[in-house]
Amino acid sequence: MRDDDEGAVRVLIRIERLLKQILAALAPPRAVTLTFHFSTLKGEPNMPLSMPANIKDEKYYIIGADASGQTGAQLAKGQTVAVVSSDPNTVVLTPDATPAVDNEGVQSVASGSVGVGPTPALNTAVTVTATVTNADGTAAETISDTVTVTPTVPGVATSIGELFEEPVTGVKPAAIKR
Repeated sequence: MRDDDEGAVRVLIRIERLLKQILAALAPPRAVTLTFHFSTLKGEPNMPLSMPANIKDEKYYIIGADASGQTGAQLAKGQTVAVVSSDPNTVVLTPDATPAVDNEGVQSVASGSVGVGPTPALNTAVTVTATVTNADGTAAETISDTVTVTPTVPGVATSIGELFEEPVTGVKPAAIKR
């Protein structure tokens, strides 16, 4: 091989390496760790959720983080995530059709609603588990948290509404007593 040919091969090898680096930098970060976030627990990942039995639904978000700890990382190609309740009679999980952004603006890998089941066991921690499965069917990661359904206490607020300066169309403002 001539010197010119060897030089050209070295240049092509360098170009190939640079292209691989550029493509790696353009690829979105992939999730290597997961955390549970419930919408009532802003900024508190992996904290148990306690909700009264009359709550219609609470939101859950499964947030991925890449190897550097950056949140919002997505699943790798072919990976799926399933979120299940250990007691669907107490805690019902309904996944969103597409993963939503959490209440802090972070894109989730899975999200949905947490609701009270048809015959809830009160004051019992129910395990909810998120499992990421690789394309070949092997488990990539599993995380768990708990949801406890508590009795409804009459006269105690379970949620807070929004306060608007202007009435929302079609909604009558509440009478103000002075």
